[in-house]
Amino acid sequence: MKARKPHRLTHIADPAFFADRQSVAIKIIATGGTFDLEIPAEEIGTVVQFLVGLADHVGTLAADDGVDVTPQAKTFSPIKIRGLGFATGATPAETLLVVRLAGFDLAFSLDNNNLTELSNDFARTAQTLSANPAKPQ
Repeated sequence: MKARKPHRLTHIADPAFFADRQSVAIKIIATGGTFDLEIPAEEIGTVVQFLVGLADHVGTLAADDGVDVTPQAKTFSPIKIRGLGFATGATPAETLLVVRLAGFDLAFSLDNNNLTELSNDFARTAQTLSANPAKPQ
C-alpha cells in the first residue's frame, strides 16, 4: 500500500451558498494549496457528525496511549442551538441527546445509566446560569 502524504489543513474560510440554497461552497486552505469544496446542504449535518466523531475517536486513541490532546486554552466556538431534547436510542440502554440546529439535528449517544446524573447536573447548572445576575450567588 502506498503511504499517504496529506496536506496539512490550515483553515476553512469563505462559506457561500449557491443561489438555489441546496449546496454550500467552502474554501479549504492547506499547505499544498487552496481549493473550493461543495457540500450539499442535506449533507452538512453528516459532515459535522463525522468531525465530532473524529474528535472523539482521536481523543480516545490518544488517551489509550497516555497522550493528552486537550487544548491548553479553554476556548469555545459556540454554535447556536434552536432546540434540545431526548430521543430513543438504538438499544433500550441508550438515549440520544438531540441538538437542533438551523436545518439539521445532531444526536449524541448517552448511556441510560448516566442519564439521571446528567439530567440533574444539567438542571442545576441551568438554574445557576439563568439566575438574576444582580443578585449575589
